Amino acid sequence: MKRNMLAKKLMAGLLTGAMVLSMGGITAFAEVETADITSGNTGVVEVEGDKVTLTKNINIENENALMPNVKFEFTIAPTDDYIDQSADLSNSGLVIYEGVSGGISESAAFEFKPGDEKTKNVDLTLDASKFTAPGIYRYKVTENDFNYTGMGMNPYDGVDKDETTYYLDVYVENGEGETFSPAINYVVVSKYNTESEKLEKADLEFNNAYTANDLKVTKVVSGNQGDKEKEFTFNVIINGAVGEKYNTDYYLEGSESPEVFEANTNYQITLSHDESINIYGLSENDTYTVVEVDANKDGYTTTYYNTNDENDELGQRDDIINIKEGLKNREVEVRNERNVTTPTGIAMTFAPYAVMVVFAGVFAVMFLRKKREDF
Repeated sequence: MKRNMLAKKLMAGLLTGAMVLSMGGITAFAEVETADITSGNTGVVEVEGDKVTLTKNINIENENALMPNVKFEFTIAPTDDYIDQSADLSNSGLVIYEGVSGGISESAAFEFKPGDEKTKNVDLTLDASKFTAPGIYRYKVTENDFNYTGMGMNPYDGVDKDETTYYLDVYVENGEGETFSPAINYVVVSKYNTESEKLEKADLEFNNAYTANDLKVTKVVSGNQGDKEKEFTFNVIINGAVGEKYNTDYYLEGSESPEVFEANTNYQITLSHDESINIYGLSENDTYTVVEVDANKDGYTTTYYNTNDENDELGQRDDIINIKEGLKNREVEVRNERNVTTPTGIAMTFAPYAVMVVFAGVFAVMFLRKKREDF
């Protein structure tokens, strides 16, 4: 009997200990899960003043290029995408609803101009009054396709589109009072990971790369009469989108900073032998024109050379007019050659006559001497 009683007590103790350990494990797990929702975590926005910030970055690969003249537009719309998932693990058991129309700004836009910084922010406004019940409401944010109708050449030339879709889960809670009083305390931002096949928290940040290349124009003077101190004048035009600007390393006389060229504008520059001008930030479909004002004058023969499409070597051309920049750095070389033939042929031309005169003189002297001797 004593042995049975002891066994029962031991069993009861083991069961009690197991229950305690089990409850402790559940509590610890719950604490880890709920700790995900804090304002310091990526993808969790603590709402203050009914605003959520959308960030746009333009990464310019060419350090000398100016910011392009572009406008980005975004659409924010209710969605039921991945409605069975949440990036917020602490609320994985709660129902997520398709967003309510008007619950957040339906659009947003960014404008960038030459000289602007690469990062800009815009606020999306939340409107709690549009919600009629507490819950988690989902919206998606996407960057619109580029629309450049009526804006001249494609202003987005060289700029890629960020295809990321972000999801905003708006947490609507019931405020104080007997009737429903909606309040929005935070928003969880996420995007879908195709590898893990689930939503993951993310910052609401769109990134675009801007790819642009450079143009170099060089003057070369050669020949025995080539004046390497002479300044030659050129008309240079970069044809691009309206509002585009291009940094250069060309200084006008007396200027303390290099010139900034505007698209579709003719600039006159002067270059002597072995001098160059670099123009930075031409995008793929920009074109350039380089014309020497006094080509083939004053005894010079003017020849144009341009980087070939097939390789980086210079190839001869009849002219440099509306050449497409493409996806590489380009180079133009304008060569002026002037030669004068040395007048060595003059001696040969008169030599026979000179010899005849000499012989005639010798003959005359001999003839006259003979005459005197005869007398």
